[in-house]
Amino acid sequence: MKSRLHGLSMIYVLIEGIVHAHSGMSAEEQFSFVGSELWNIYSGKGWTTPSIEEVSNALGFSTLGGADVFSERYFKGKPLVVLSGQFSTGKTTFIQDIILGAEYPDSYIAPNPSTDQFTLITNGGTREKCARSAQHAAGQGHAQKSSLAKFRELGDGFLQRLTFVKVSHEDAPILKYVDILDTPGILSTGHEQEEHYDLAHTWQHIANHADMILVMFDVKSGDISDRFNHILKHFAAVKNKVHLIFNKADTLKAYDLLQVFGGIMWKLGTVIKQPESERVYFGSFHKKPCESSVAGEYACNEFDANKRRILEKIHRLPYETATRRVGHFELFLHSLEVMYKLIRHLHSVVPSYNAWYGKCQNIDTNGDAINSEKVLQMHIDEAINFYGWKSSVLPDLQRFKGRIANLGGVCNIPVALTSYLDSIENAKKKLLHLNEKLSAEPPKSFFASIFGGNGDEEEQLVF
Repeated sequence: MKSRLHGLSMIYVLIEGIVHAHSGMSAEEQFSFVGSELWNIYSGKGWTTPSIEEVSNALGFSTLGGADVFSERYFKGKPLVVLSGQFSTGKTTFIQDIILGAEYPDSYIAPNPSTDQFTLITNGGTREKCARSAQHAAGQGHAQKSSLAKFRELGDGFLQRLTFVKVSHEDAPILKYVDILDTPGILSTGHEQEEHYDLAHTWQHIANHADMILVMFDVKSGDISDRFNHILKHFAAVKNKVHLIFNKADTLKAYDLLQVFGGIMWKLGTVIKQPESERVYFGSFHKKPCESSVAGEYACNEFDANKRRILEKIHRLPYETATRRVGHFELFLHSLEVMYKLIRHLHSVVPSYNAWYGKCQNIDTNGDAINSEKVLQMHIDEAINFYGWKSSVLPDLQRFKGRIANLGGVCNIPVALTSYLDSIENAKKKLLHLNEKLSAEPPKSFFASIFGGNGDEEEQLVF
């Protein structure tokens, strides 16, 4: 335990800013600098063309199947770690036993779907301060104005199921550097979750605003429901954030575990292409002893190593978040450009759209009604094939087509002005300039800056 605490304290010292990139900025300074620069690019401070925020809103990016509605809080706030999975996969236990090392208020663990609450866990200061203040507040109150601002776009239905919980950093030191979102298990059938909020849109939004997504699987139940599979498609677009956790692995013998793993990975392979091996973890992620009588001593040792590995990834996150957010914002700009060109393409195949005479008719150049889902999909596919777009930059096409239908056809899609593309290109140039400022590679690891050498010393730290 003493060595574990020493290892954690070293990481916290490094996160505080002792690690310097070659540019001379500490991790803390780099985080603040990048956050401010990205917000300036997004909000268009000092621009003569429309800001990226204005372009996004004008195109209806979010309502047409995109997810990103950014706020200043997103760019400058602490990293967000999200737990996702079907019910009874061990998400809440993982948070309490592995990440926090402490329970959080009103947590409830059960083998059945017990809640439809999303819970944001954040730092409440000292124990004394936590004791003096309310332990949690509803999503529409204080929390919405600060830590929960990034979820405001999801509407009242979601915010009513969002709980804000404060835990002292004296009990859970990691909360000084990250926020954690615990989520309800994703049910395989029924519409009870979707009655209050759009489940797919909610998870698309969360995936884009999270800095790390931990997807939990129960190895005793290798099934992936259709609803969960649809949500995983949104994770595929940000797969560099995704870590796959195969929990309760000590309840199976090696052969059975291999069979379950193969089955789940085969299903995942249809959604997340080539999951990176370094982001896959096996173990029993709780504080109980490993069942060596079932899994074997060797397997239990490997499971313990996986616990340390994912915990280290979480502790590294505050240092890595700045550059990760630059990459994610670049992806957002490409997605926004795709939306712009997709709208322009659909308008171009409707001859009456720009006609000076008469009213716009939703009829394409072939004389077919573009309101038909089949015809609309055909023209969308034309644009995808012409530009060679990858799925990671496409909007949610199901929502895109549904929104066009609700608007009354292609004629009523927002106008894509040429000045919007100028703004996107301008933002790309500014982002390139920001990347040049950050071009000096950071040290290979935190530990190389303290101990010298090439960073191999990190393997010797025991948590």
